[in-house]
Amino acid sequence: LHWSLFVLAAWAVWEGWSADGTAGLVWSLFEIAMIFTIVWLHEMGHTIAAQHRGIRVRGITLFILGGAAQLERIPESPAEEAGVAIAGPLVNFGLAAAMFLFIWQLPNVVFIVNPFNPFSFEDLAANPTLFTRGCVFFFKFNQVMALFNLLPVFPMDGGRLLRAWFARTREYAAATTAAVRVSWIFMALFVLAGFSNPFLFLVAAYLYVVGRAEESMVRMRHHLGHLPVGRLLPPDPLA
Repeated sequence: LHWSLFVLAAWAVWEGWSADGTAGLVWSLFEIAMIFTIVWLHEMGHTIAAQHRGIRVRGITLFILGGAAQLERIPESPAEEAGVAIAGPLVNFGLAAAMFLFIWQLPNVVFIVNPFNPFSFEDLAANPTLFTRGCVFFFKFNQVMALFNLLPVFPMDGGRLLRAWFARTREYAAATTAAVRVSWIFMALFVLAGFSNPFLFLVAAYLYVVGRAEESMVRMRHHLGHLPVGRLLPPDPLA
């Protein structure tokens, strides 16, 4: 658990308490617990898919902008990368489908708009009990997380799927660069949307920095990976 998660939790608890006292506090704690669980299950999807392909996973870190599974190596085969990348969103779609089947049997769950509109969170207020509101939130948040992660923004899952698509006909480093360049279009949209929701400024900045860092790493490995260490060191490295 990254320290930023606790900042998010503290902010959510304060917002809940300020808005609705004890009831708001309880709902905020319940909501944060569900978000942590959903993000962890998403990353477990990537982890299981990677391990199935023989890629060791060193750990999973959950932080304020989501989660990340630390793979021992980045899969460079387009089929491998696509399989690992799609696993997380598939977990979210599966969880959303399972919850929908569950709440279909509950007559007291209320949807005031189309339940398959993932951004209609006003449905939460229409459900009077903590349990039914939690069911609706779990269903909606899984949809949001799956769709957001499928945006073609590198290094999110959609961006990795895009790189896998480019890598079918291009060298891996060139495919990475192409995926990063496409991502900039969507990052610009995040920045524009950030004027109404400043959190998106942080999302755009984070994705830009992480995407460029991975692009640099891939290009360096491409250019230097075939060289022996001795070629990269001075004649007397210990002098």
